[in-house]
Amino acid sequence: MRIIPATNADTIEKFRTQLHRFSSFLPHDATIHIDLCDGKFTSHKTLLDLSLIAPEIKKTPFRFEGHFMVNNPELLIPNFLSQAISRALIPVEVFHHYEKIFEWEEKYAASLAFSARALKSDELLLYALKKSHLRDCLILAVPPGPAGQTFDPHALQSVTKIKNHFPDCRITVDGGVTPILIPLLKDLGVDAVVLHSTFITSGDPSALFFNLSNI
Repeated sequence: MRIIPATNADTIEKFRTQLHRFSSFLPHDATIHIDLCDGKFTSHKTLLDLSLIAPEIKKTPFRFEGHFMVNNPELLIPNFLSQAISRALIPVEVFHHYEKIFEWEEKYAASLAFSARALKSDELLLYALKKSHLRDCLILAVPPGPAGQTFDPHALQSVTKIKNHFPDCRITVDGGVTPILIPLLKDLGVDAVVLHSTFITSGDPSALFFNLSNI
């Protein structure tokens, strides 16, 4: 299972602290997930200032992906792709500019994926996958918001539904995922999980990352 640690910092100081913790145990080829939240699409707001984020990213050897949980993701994605991240996750609930996908992929040599709230946005996700050539998505197993929420088991149904329609679709699950859930998600065909609180609270994040990656 591919394990992707996440940061959802609301200040540059917290962002630096979380990156420093990840740097203490992640291999150099790891990917770090950044929650980018505007406080409108989501219940809380995170750091969105690219001029602060990009210099910190460039100090690390890692790849970064951004989950654009904002009302107008098309306004932020190009600059982030050009300066800070290699993969953008785009909420189907607010994104309709499907013609931009190929343009961004070509211009920034980037990877793009859709994201959707489990169960509530399944049909929107299926529509977006049908409208585009993308076969890559993230299923959000909690309401868009802060870390530490409880996993919604409806996400399991969402994974199954997407796999039934698009067997070749790569699926990431984010939100409330605990180590005990990872074998089940893998059996359903999930390719990666995003974890935040699990690493923040772990006494041995290096061993945890290694063990989970080998499930």
